[in-house]
This record gives sequence, structure tokens and C-alpha cells, in this order.
Amino acid sequence: MMRRGERRAYSKRKSYLFFGLEILLYLIVAYIVSLGGTFMEIGVLVFILLIAVSFGRLNKIIQRTNRHKRIFDDD
Repeated sequence: MMRRGERRAYSKRKSYLFFGLEILLYLIVAYIVSLGGTFMEIGVLVFILLIAVSFGRLNKIIQRTNRHKRIFDDD
């Protein structure tokens, strides 16, 4: 059975993996945009969508962190 700390460490590793994959996806989209033409228009739309998803995920992480601080803050 997994302890609480182990679960948190696994979750942290998983979030780093997703962050790395997200950066790789940004680089691929930036390359597609640099090709120009029809690819550029599609690439820009995908890029805007990726940024919106990233900000949503960042907001979720910040809310989770604030909730964690509120529960475990001793002050």
C-alpha cells in the first residue's frame, strides 16, 4: 500500500512529465507555424488553444496549493 508521501512524489513526477511533454508540443507547433502557408493558420489556432489549456491547468495547481496551505498552515 502506498503512503501519502509516496503518492505525492509520484504525482509530482507525473506533473513534471506532462510539463515536459507540453513544452515539446509547443516546440512542434512553433515549427509548424514557421513553415508558413495554411499550416501557419492552423498552427496559430492550436497554439492559442494550448496556451488557454496551460493557463487553466496553472490556475488549478494554484488553487490546490492555496487550499493545501490553508489546511496545513499553523499560524
